[in-house]
Amino acid sequence: MNPVILKAGMSIGTGNAESDDDLLFECFVTYPPVDEALKIASAGMILAGRTGSGKTAILRYVQVQETHTSEVDPAEMSMNYVANSDALRFLHAIGADLDLLFQVLWKHVLCLEFIRLRWGVDNAAKSVTIFD
Repeated sequence: MNPVILKAGMSIGTGNAESDDDLLFECFVTYPPVDEALKIASAGMILAGRTGSGKTAILRYVQVQETHTSEVDPAEMSMNYVANSDALRFLHAIGADLDLLFQVLWKHVLCLEFIRLRWGVDNAAKSVTIFD
């Protein structure tokens, strides 16, 4: 017999993991993809899946369980500068292949973000002295 009783008008969680702090961690069930996400040497640390498959819930769970985690949000990395660049628009308009440029740019941006997170660089003075 199922001891759970659902009544009309009950609210159980939210539609997404980003805004479900009340229920997400209380009801989270670990399963093999979660274990793989927690292993640093595992290829399972890269989560891929369709919308609603639980990627965000797994990442939120890992952030709560592990002490040394950081979130990198591409939207916060000043990518508007690249998106609004007249030079890049011109190159795209004349048919230039920008794939290599964007690969190198992403590597550069991610390396800078990892350096910032690892050594706590949060101002210009610290960014100058970090490599000394």
